[in-house]
Amino acid sequence: MLERCYCLPKSSPPVFANWADDFLAKVAHPNTRKRYGSSLGKLKSAFTRARLSDISAESIEEYKEERLPEGVEPATINHDRRVLRRMMRLAERKRLISRNPFLEVDFLKPKKSSSTTLYSIAVVLSYAMKKKVLLQVANA
Repeated sequence: MLERCYCLPKSSPPVFANWADDFLAKVAHPNTRKRYGSSLGKLKSAFTRARLSDISAESIEEYKEERLPEGVEPATINHDRRVLRRMMRLAERKRLISRNPFLEVDFLKPKKSSSTTLYSIAVVLSYAMKKKVLLQVANA
């Protein structure tokens, strides 16, 4: 009762896994839901029995530190943490938690990837090959 009168957070916020399921059920686009589901699967295993109010900046950093040695790319960890940030922001708006712990969390810097360079080379070669084929056809 006092929670509503004074705009206080709930005294017993939901367990993370239940909140994650509710959150995912409300994601409209199937591709987004699939990707979020992948992230939430990993996050649920990390925050198994935690209530939303138990998730802190420290526990989010621990999640990152556990995932990095597994060989998980920084971009993937950042995506997982962005999903969690969105969930926690919504929980804060709904007054399930008093403060979003992501105010104290920094994201990883993505590794410089040569895949962009390789992709660029592939595009240029593909274009050159098409031009060459067109030139051969034109000269025939």
